[in-house]
Order: sequence, then C-alpha cells, then structure tokens
Amino acid sequence: MALNEEQAKFVAAVMAARGNGMRNHIACGGGGGTGKTKVTKHLIEAVRGSVHDGRPDVSTFVLSPTNRGVALYRTSKIEGVVVKTNDSFLKTGGKQVSDIPWGFRKLLAAGWGCEHFGPASHTGCGVFIVDEAWSMSAEMANLLLRAAEALFPPSNPARFMFVLVGDPLQLPPVEGGSFWLSRFWCPGKGDRATVLKMLTQNMRQDKDAWFARAAASMRLPPGHRRPGDQLLY
Repeated sequence: MALNEEQAKFVAAVMAARGNGMRNHIACGGGGGTGKTKVTKHLIEAVRGSVHDGRPDVSTFVLSPTNRGVALYRTSKIEGVVVKTNDSFLKTGGKQVSDIPWGFRKLLAAGWGCEHFGPASHTGCGVFIVDEAWSMSAEMANLLLRAAEALFPPSNPARFMFVLVGDPLQLPPVEGGSFWLSRFWCPGKGDRATVLKMLTQNMRQDKDAWFARAAASMRLPPGHRRPGDQLLY
C-alpha cells in the first residue's frame, strides 16, 4: 500500500514516538479525500507490530465517537487489535460522563486477557488510535486519557500514546465543545504535547480537474497562517 509524502511523514512520526518512549501524542488532520482512512489502516498494523502466541508487540486500540467511524476497521479485522466506539470501550452506558465509568473500572479489575482489552502485549505498551477525533468532545477526550492511564499506569517513559485522526472542518460536538478548542492536553497542564501532522493532497480527485485548480488558486486572508507541523497548545 503506497503512501504519499505527507502520509509517510505522519506514519514516521507515530513510529518514532512509539519507539522513543512515547514522549508525544500524534494528531493527523486532513479534509475529505486526503487518505486518512488509508493511512490509518496502514498505521494499525505498523503500530501493532508482530503477533506471537496471540499477543501483539504493542496493544492497539482503534476507537471512534461513532459506529460509522469504526465500521471499516471491524470489517477488516486485524489480529491483536481491539476496535470499539469510545462509549463501548469506556462502558459509559449512556450516562453523563464525569469520571471513569463503573463498568470500565470493573473490567480493569478483570485485567488483561479478557475480550474487552485483549491479551497483554509483549512490550507492556499500548497505542490508542482515535478516528473522527475532531468530533469528540473535550470531556470524552480527557476521559479516554484518564482511562488509558488506568490501564497503563503512569511511568517514565510512558507506556501508551494516542494517535488522533480527523477532519478539522467537521462540525464540533453539540455539547462539550471541540477538544481542539479546549487546549487539549496542554503541556502546561502536565500532559505530553500533541504533535500535529497535516494531510493536504486530495487523493480522490485529479489535481488538474477544474475544481482542484480553483481551490488551489484561492487566496487566504492577510496574516493567515496555513496549518503546518506544530505543537498543539
């Protein structure tokens, strides 16, 4: 599965963080047609690594706020990878989220090996890939972080990281606000920084099509900065 330059840079950033103490979370933003699903499918297997005796090198969780967001990953099931919606992973039960739900705490007591978490990885590390991340509320995003900390108790270096994938032009959640607008996981609050990679090349449409040329010729307002690789604060 060939990747373009932007997609390859995103994968390289994730793998570098995975192999270097998981010092950062990684986010990938891109509009429709930029190949987010394609690169995510590629990334899942790369992050998981090999599977020996039913145990992956790295525990890999693919999550999304919606069933639509995880449907493609469920149909192409990959050994050693857990695929769930945010709510089903957290066992929220439809109740207002304010703390790690009781159902999730009960699963934690059962520990690794249960169907919900899958077998423990050989490295004791995990990666959480969240698709459609821009439509996730700040409350849900931070709850996932707390749940991950409970599953992988804090240590130095860290034992888990998040990879967030989505379209920044999506509508934010009706309630709770977009976590990107809530200074999500700001390093000043003691959490690791989140490094952003952007996908801008449209893979669905010919770059010479009239509408592609028109879009490329659009001018941004004076002083506006194009999104680029940066830390999210």
